[in-house]
Amino acid sequence: MGILVAVVVYLVVIIAICTLYIKAQEKKHAVQKDNFALGGRSLSTWVVGVTIALTGLGAIHVFGLMEMGFIMGYMSAWFIIGQGVLMAVVCLFTGPMVRKYECSSMAELVSYVFGEKMRLLVGCATCGVIWGFMTLEAQGLGIVFNAFTGYSIGLGIFIGAVISILYVFFAGVKEIGYVNVINTVLMYI
Repeated sequence: MGILVAVVVYLVVIIAICTLYIKAQEKKHAVQKDNFALGGRSLSTWVVGVTIALTGLGAIHVFGLMEMGFIMGYMSAWFIIGQGVLMAVVCLFTGPMVRKYECSSMAELVSYVFGEKMRLLVGCATCGVIWGFMTLEAQGLGIVFNAFTGYSIGLGIFIGAVISILYVFFAGVKEIGYVNVINTVLMYI
């Protein structure tokens, strides 16, 4: 239980520090209207790269994959294979195109390349991908919570969801990127 409390306190402190830093920077400089969702389009390649990698390969997703594998079997392996392909495609192909066209979403990029009709289809498919990520994240948080406290996985999922929502709520995508970089550096140390 002590480790769980220490990790939660660590996360709250790191999130608070990043939020305060971002808010102080926003007071000094004019804030763009798309700053919350897009980070003012000012995130470095390092921050974006780390965030993309942690989104698909983070420990919470690994725990969620173990749970999914227990329930669904080998079918869950396709998610792992898909993540490897996703990283290659994003880094080599779509990433440079997103920068070139200054897109806000993959649906917007697809509309530039293939037309407006494809935009709706990609938006619908993206909902499924986001649902998959959120499900894995919620399962993983519930498993970790259960392992450290003995309380139910459902309660862990609820508490994790509240923390995750607050995590994004305070400072947006820029905060997520900075927290991910800090966590990555500390993981490697």
